[in-house]
Amino acid sequence: MRRSYKDSRAPLAGFLEDQAAVADGLLSLYEATFDPRWLDEVRDLVREMLAAFWDEDAAAFFDTAKDQEQLVVRPQDVTDNAIPSGTSLAVDVLLRAGLLLGEPSWTDRARLTLERLAPTAAKAPLAFGRLLAALDFHLGRVVELADRVDIYEHSQHPYTKALLSSIPVPDPLVERDREPLLIKGEIPSPVNPPSGCRFHTRCPIARVPGICSEVEPELEPHGHRDQEAACHFAGEA
Repeated sequence: MRRSYKDSRAPLAGFLEDQAAVADGLLSLYEATFDPRWLDEVRDLVREMLAAFWDEDAAAFFDTAKDQEQLVVRPQDVTDNAIPSGTSLAVDVLLRAGLLLGEPSWTDRARLTLERLAPTAAKAPLAFGRLLAALDFHLGRVVELADRVDIYEHSQHPYTKALLSSIPVPDPLVERDREPLLIKGEIPSPVNPPSGCRFHTRCPIARVPGICSEVEPELEPHGHRDQEAACHFAGEA
């Protein structure tokens, strides 16, 4: 991958932020289309990114590839500005792609990076916006698994239903009379989640006190075919 292109010339090799940003875009294409060819492209690009920019001894990403010009100090800028840092983009990509493609070694590298940078990010959070967004994703959990048809037509988890109900309907008459499912209350902290189901403080079907505030639900079969949802009362919302 090259850094820039002009007048039929691409003189500069790409940096970490270039490869990670393209991988991020490919993941977004997959999320928008569910076309598996974009995941194939992500897999190849992430492997190249790790081979070129990840240093196993330092357990860290560097901005220049191993085969690029050797400098006195190999650059490593981890702070996010108007453009996120290559490290933050790479961590975000590794977490999302590792989950989608079943690559635990990718999520392990992302976790190591988060742990290494956590003390600095805690002192200066405004300098690590994209990295903290990746951390928020990492601290979350999967609440529903299904193919795209079942997710849209037969969603089981109340949060999934609320998310889908927030999408406007293109028919103005239908949209006018439609009643979206609203999730009220404060968003629970991902660092100190409530006991039991972490969504029970805002869930419209939670049994509190009861199992929802006492037992954290696991992904279990609900709904159609291979659909799974982490909810004690899936499908009731």
